[in-house]
Amino acid sequence: METDLLEYPDIFEGSVVMDRLTGELEESVQAELDEVLAMGGAFEAIDELKGRLVRSHTERLRRIESGDLPVIGVNSFTETAESPLGGADSILRVDPRVEHDTIEDLAQWRSRRDDAAVKTALDELHRVATTDENLMPATITLAHAGGTTGEWSQVLRDAFGEYRAPTGVSAAVGVRRPR
Repeated sequence: METDLLEYPDIFEGSVVMDRLTGELEESVQAELDEVLAMGGAFEAIDELKGRLVRSHTERLRRIESGDLPVIGVNSFTETAESPLGGADSILRVDPRVEHDTIEDLAQWRSRRDDAAVKTALDELHRVATTDENLMPATITLAHAGGTTGEWSQVLRDAFGEYRAPTGVSAAVGVRRPR
């Protein structure tokens, strides 16, 4: 259904309520920014900010689980009508032959590629990844040799490791969850 809603001017323009709410939001954002800057900037404040986020989320989940914070479809108004998308004819189902044919095509492609050339290209990519050299030429050589994205990314994980961001979960210690 289409409407002509966007052809009208902003219905909230000049609203003292919206102006007040916008002003409150701007003030709270500025206060938060000032606090982060006082901690030495976002990089220095990351542990504190992640801790706040985790504590806030933990408290929000507690409020949802206790029913203090109603969330439609989660803890209130959970009954619903049957979905019109349900049923065997409503969802595209891929013919099992397509899966079989795709796996067969992949096996044929792999049998035709020059495994020695792929191995050489993977070794060169790993060598380059351990230097300050540009990775792109080695990546392109690997692609031309028939290397896969999975092979390429595994070499880079082996060379650089895999980054795991700190979760900040430890900051939630002490926040009690209802039983």
